[in-house]
Amino acid sequence: MKYAGSVMEIGFLFQLYCPVQGDIMVLCIHHLSCFISNLICQLAFEISILYFDFSILIYSFVSPLECRIDGIAASPLTCLKDHPRKGEKLTLSPSGTLAAITDSLGRILLLDTQALVVVRLWKGYRDASCLFMELLVNRDQPGSSSFYYEPTKSDYCLCLAIHAPRKGIVEVWQMRTGPRLLTIQCAKGSRLLQPSYRFGSSLGSPYVPLEAFLLNGDSGQLSVLNRFVN
Repeated sequence: MKYAGSVMEIGFLFQLYCPVQGDIMVLCIHHLSCFISNLICQLAFEISILYFDFSILIYSFVSPLECRIDGIAASPLTCLKDHPRKGEKLTLSPSGTLAAITDSLGRILLLDTQALVVVRLWKGYRDASCLFMELLVNRDQPGSSSFYYEPTKSDYCLCLAIHAPRKGIVEVWQMRTGPRLLTIQCAKGSRLLQPSYRFGSSLGSPYVPLEAFLLNGDSGQLSVLNRFVN
């Protein structure tokens, strides 16, 4: 018995002790021995081929699945082509259902990330930056009424703050198709900022809205954009 690659070769040696001597008997035994030897070799070869095919089958089921899982984050969902414009910055809303995209030629696109369509467009905002925030709209500010109402999450509306440095302003627009709620003048070099953690938010405490802060480029003063719009 010996191995050649993945094929196992098996040979048999027959010794016949028979009182009948003759060329016919020797020839028959020789052919029978060759037949059995070839049959076993062929069987071993078929088993090795079956094992190889089975291995390929297992690999084909496992390997592409792993590739698809690893490629989910980088899989293209849609493509917005408008040469020579190029997307520069992308900002997601808290729920991830909206995205604000600034491009190289001064546009801001509001993208519905679920429907994969542009639902709003602003023009003339070169070098702009955007942040999502939440505002109370058409509600009295605290202290203006004898009865104080603690706002909840449903009382706030989602807005988009746009800093246009070439215009020297910050605008706040109501989402998705609402009006412009605020226009704030700002100094050159000012920046919009937003912490990753909501200050004062904890279990059982009043709802803390998503806020945006304006850093004054001249004085270095940091101020929060107005929470209340009448």
